[in-house]
Amino acid sequence: MKTKKKFTIFVIILSFLFQMQAQNYKRVSGVPEFEVTAGVLTAYNGAGGNVVIPDNLGITEIGEEAFAGNNNIISVIIPEGVTIIRSVAFVYCGNLSSISLPNSLKTIGFRSFQACSSLSSITIPNSVTLIENWAFSGCSSLTSITIPKSLEYLGIMNFDGCSKLKSINVDVENEIYSSIEGVLYDKKQTILYRYPAGKSGSTFSIPNTVTEISPAAFSGCLDLTSITISSKVVNIRESAFIGCSGLTVITIPNLVETIEARVFEYCDKLSSINVDEGNKVFSSVEGVLFNKDKTVLIRCPEGKTEMAYQIPNSVKIISNRAFLNCRKINSIEMQNMVETIEEYAFANCENIVSFKLSNSTASIGKNAFESCSSLTTLTIPASVKTIGELIFLYCLKLTAIHVDKDNKNYSSTEGVFYNKEKTVLYNYPAGKNEIEFIIPNSVEEISPWACYCSTIKSLVIPKSVKLIGAYAFSNCVFLEDITVYWASPISIPESVFTRWSEGSINLHVPKGSKIAYELFDVWKTLGKIIDDAPVIDNPVSINPELVEKTEAYFYVGWLFINSPFAETVKIYSIYGALLYEFRKPAGKASYKINAGTKNVIIVCGNAGWVKKIII
Repeated sequence: MKTKKKFTIFVIILSFLFQMQAQNYKRVSGVPEFEVTAGVLTAYNGAGGNVVIPDNLGITEIGEEAFAGNNNIISVIIPEGVTIIRSVAFVYCGNLSSISLPNSLKTIGFRSFQACSSLSSITIPNSVTLIENWAFSGCSSLTSITIPKSLEYLGIMNFDGCSKLKSINVDVENEIYSSIEGVLYDKKQTILYRYPAGKSGSTFSIPNTVTEISPAAFSGCLDLTSITISSKVVNIRESAFIGCSGLTVITIPNLVETIEARVFEYCDKLSSINVDEGNKVFSSVEGVLFNKDKTVLIRCPEGKTEMAYQIPNSVKIISNRAFLNCRKINSIEMQNMVETIEEYAFANCENIVSFKLSNSTASIGKNAFESCSSLTTLTIPASVKTIGELIFLYCLKLTAIHVDKDNKNYSSTEGVFYNKEKTVLYNYPAGKNEIEFIIPNSVEEISPWACYCSTIKSLVIPKSVKLIGAYAFSNCVFLEDITVYWASPISIPESVFTRWSEGSINLHVPKGSKIAYELFDVWKTLGKIIDDAPVIDNPVSINPELVEKTEAYFYVGWLFINSPFAETVKIYSIYGALLYEFRKPAGKASYKINAGTKNVIIVCGNAGWVKKIII
């Protein structure tokens, strides 16, 4: 049951790549119940319940997001004349249990009914020729569906996350598709498109006619413990068996030439991937999947029971996600032939304590060690030339990242990871047990997620820093004091500081710059702003009297300023991005600017004043 629960969470993440927050819609006074523009129903503003779309409004299309996220609608009748249901038209209508489609309908768009979790059945009229990708994904109450004679194209992932779907039936006169015992194929049964996730039975043998297994063909088939791949199969497409959490062993037959990414992901009981000895492309050793000459380690099964694993001497490349979710392994010995570790290669290997990388390793892909939650130390050898981003994300026990002193591209100081020149801070280990971190004066850039979940209480950021990436100090829950040295706040993402108690941090800024920082929400919300940090390079400070005397306002696209001095004026967004800069004469001046609507801008004069203007 735990495995099924885990995979249910996974399916939600995998299937719903573009999350939308469901909203409850109510009829607004003066707004029409159905908004129609040039034959397109663009919005529904009614009270919900059983909705009947009128047939006298000239509607030919249901527009994008017309009903999206509306949890008040229970049923919808779409009138004749409608030919297209556009992308995400009914996405996340969680209480929609019934929909009537017209015989004029030709196209069902991308994600149009995705996550309509109460929809138990739907009749597709014999006029529909196109169903785009993900149209019914996440319809978790759907039990059966029939593909009509008219359908010419069915997109991928259409039934992903349909956990109760027991059968996919096809009109026998359809010239493109067919079904056998509720399993969807092409007409000649050479492509297996989809095995319904709710179909009863624990074993399945793929017919001998099949040469290709489609993307996600068996995704989420929790009850299948055995799948026999027929000897004629040549191509196994992406995510074909993803989430088959009951699967224990699988054999790749001799004709298979292609195994795409993520095929065996979230198969946490799969202990062995075997390959027919006659296969010319792939091989296996002790249940681990390799290319034929064993220079590429493709996939270690997630359920492999051995706690220690030694990578063979022949291996030069550890593939994308090769050891992903191998939670039982606590030790990996890497030989000196390994040159490339691809992205997510060891992600979620939560019991591995340490790695010794190969002295031949030149490239480490992004997120390679993500969520290795027991990892304490790692040494990057001199041979490494490129390292992807976020390789140590969520490594919560990591106390030190060491870099060989002869490495020409990277360096470390006291276990903190930088580029060679120490102009870029890549990672402050999440488990490093220090309460203060003074960023070196050489640092110009702080990478995204650089200091995630560290124990630091005091942080000093030098004036040399020009760029701070998203979530750079996310989850620094013990942070109490931040000292910065910019007289004018630099532009940073809203997400730089997250998961702290709002208002709990003392922000120390240069003398005379408190007002400037108070105008920027991303800095102001940290807590108390104290202007006691030393001023560097003697920047002009804010003059409260001049602020009082200066006038600045926005009207119909023009910014009007009245200040007594000739000076340089800079206009910033609320988050510190420089929008405009110009030289202003003494007295009154006006400038045409484009700052959008419903925005806030910060206007600063170098004579010593600053204004916050709501547009």
